[in-house]
Amino acid sequence: MRHFFLPALLLLLTSPIHAWSNQTLEPGKTIEGSISGGETHSYTFTLAPGTYTIFAVDQKGINLSVFIYAPDGQPVRSADLRNPGLTESLAFISESNAAYRIDVLSPHKSSRSGKYALTFAEPRQPTDDDKTRVEAEKLVETSMQLLLKQTVASREEAVEKTERSATYWRKINQKSNEAYALYLMAYTLNRLGRYPKAEEAAQKGLVVAKQANDPEMQAFMFDEIGSSYNGLGERKKALGFFIDALQLRTGKDQVA
Repeated sequence: MRHFFLPALLLLLTSPIHAWSNQTLEPGKTIEGSISGGETHSYTFTLAPGTYTIFAVDQKGINLSVFIYAPDGQPVRSADLRNPGLTESLAFISESNAAYRIDVLSPHKSSRSGKYALTFAEPRQPTDDDKTRVEAEKLVETSMQLLLKQTVASREEAVEKTERSATYWRKINQKSNEAYALYLMAYTLNRLGRYPKAEEAAQKGLVVAKQANDPEMQAFMFDEIGSSYNGLGERKKALGFFIDALQLRTGKDQVA
């Protein structure tokens, strides 16, 4: 997770710097790879329509983005939420039995080389909770794309979608993901200048992040609470929260 993530999303609109030859993923298997800054590693996979799976990318010493493309080449899913040392994941329900493509890419050419492990979970029929998870992830992805537009209207829409995503995560008791949705909501409200609402969202997220025992997310909530008070002109109070955030940082949660 970086503060913030717009550069990686721009990759949806540009061609990869370097592409690796396609490989076919096998369900239940893990593929390990080494990747340099600016590279894209592409894989293909097939699923029966209506089948559910999870793709997990363990980032080892490098920050990566993950994109899934439909058989017609259109991007349908993306993930770029976690820092090096943590895992990017995508819950996915297939709509076609044709071949999909999944790209693992290092967004910045200047990034150091690193390794990753891509796991393709055994497919199965989705439960109601699985379907809720997919919808919650899609709402966050849509929100991030809306933020690219950098307009008041798009930010307002992003707030609504992140709030809905948090509700979905709460329904299936996914605390860390609920906290992330609330963080994104607070971030967006701060960019709208709605500082009291942003602080309220971040405080809610802080409670959830503590319940999840997720210090990374707690730090980002402190960031947004500090930003809210800074926007309100309460500099000393803001500084206290920024210090709280720094004290929670670890080697896995790099400050960009």
